Amino acid sequence: MRHYQRKTDRGDMHLNIMKLAANEVINEQKKLCQAAREYDMCRNSFERFIARYRSDPENVSYGYVSTRQVFTEEQENRKQVRRAVDEILNLNWAHGCCSPNSNHYCIRINCNSNDD
Repeated sequence: MRHYQRKTDRGDMHLNIMKLAANEVINEQKKLCQAAREYDMCRNSFERFIARYRSDPENVSYGYVSTRQVFTEEQENRKQVRRAVDEILNLNWAHGCCSPNSNHYCIRINCNSNDD
């Protein structure tokens, strides 16, 4: 699942708007449900955001965070090349012209080498 595409728009609210709404709730100008309805956001997500905002207002985050990439593009390409080479070698060994222990590795399937 390398090319994940989101199917919802939850968590797309701008952080400044979330902070503005949270300050209104914290300063008791509005109730939580009222602010969530007014700013058109999920009440449960907003409640969790307020809890994080109260504990650490400077380092609060909100929204979708993409998953970490395990391999770099270069590593991924190397992995694909290695897999392709292994498939070619396995095909050559399967048709009998080369053995895994020989020094001869043919690239074509129709190799007529006698390398015993």
